Amino acid sequence: ATEMDEPGIDLGSAAPICISEESALILAGRGLNIISFSDLSGAVSVAEADLIDMHQQLRAVIDEAIAAYGGGGFDAITQDPGVENYVFVLDRDGTRVARGVDLTPAEANAGQIEWTPSQDKLNAMLAEEGDEAWVVYQFPSHTTGELEPKRSLVVLHDGYLFASGYAIAHEEYSNELLRYAISDAIALYEENDRDVTSLTRNSTSTSYAFVVDPHELVILAHEQNSLYVGFDVSNVPTTPSTEYLVDTLLSQPEPDALYDPENPDGEIWIVWEFDNPLTGNYDYRHGLVVLHDGLVFVSSHELDEEVYREVAAECTTSCIVGTQV
Repeated sequence: ATEMDEPGIDLGSAAPICISEESALILAGRGLNIISFSDLSGAVSVAEADLIDMHQQLRAVIDEAIAAYGGGGFDAITQDPGVENYVFVLDRDGTRVARGVDLTPAEANAGQIEWTPSQDKLNAMLAEEGDEAWVVYQFPSHTTGELEPKRSLVVLHDGYLFASGYAIAHEEYSNELLRYAISDAIALYEENDRDVTSLTRNSTSTSYAFVVDPHELVILAHEQNSLYVGFDVSNVPTTPSTEYLVDTLLSQPEPDALYDPENPDGEIWIVWEFDNPLTGNYDYRHGLVVLHDGLVFVSSHELDEEVYREVAAECTTSCIVGTQV
């Protein structure tokens, strides 16, 4: 695993290291260049160079389907049943109107795809002919029927959404949800005239954000549970350390543009553990941290204790901090 250059850390002589498969899943989601690995289901976590190759592969599949549609309509979009990347077409409401291969029973019963970003946000992103965007979602595997996380490329053509995708690792999927949770929270903060209290809204979403004052180290807002507001996080053990985290955030200039989950900048990924005063559980978390308007926006998901211990032991600040893929 190798990391991008970080000010103050000499990585010029750093040698590649061998780490466990579980740690690789987490670190690849943070933008590290993992040479080769896959999880037990065979879903490959795609690093930056591979993501470019995958984009080209999926775009070729989509362009072929668009050409077929132009010559004979939706009925002309057909693919070999064993194709690796099948194409599907939806209208602006997210209703499927065509597909390159027949639906399996599991896929037919799955209903409408609920992806991230939401359908409304995706429609706003795809405003002009030929616009494209990435989405993540969960959908039954075409081969096994088991629910699996996926990433798809979506292209707007003739008012329809032409898409094709591939299976991704669960950690990679979770990381994407964290990115969009922070993006949504920042957007809501801006829409409400930068009133941080507007974010405390008892959301029922499984992906949510909270906001921390980087100077006082207390939670100012929590999208899911207002009881966390005022919670002191100064003694929560994090990797990298809270002190390093705050110093790094406040020493780097904030990006001019709003945080963009498709082109993230100024991210820091951390792990932490704490005795949750509300649930009574001892939690292990993996989180994304972004500085916006002088405030720290955080979103996280739970980690298995064994994975947490391994990652916390193996990772120095140089392999956690950096601009992400």
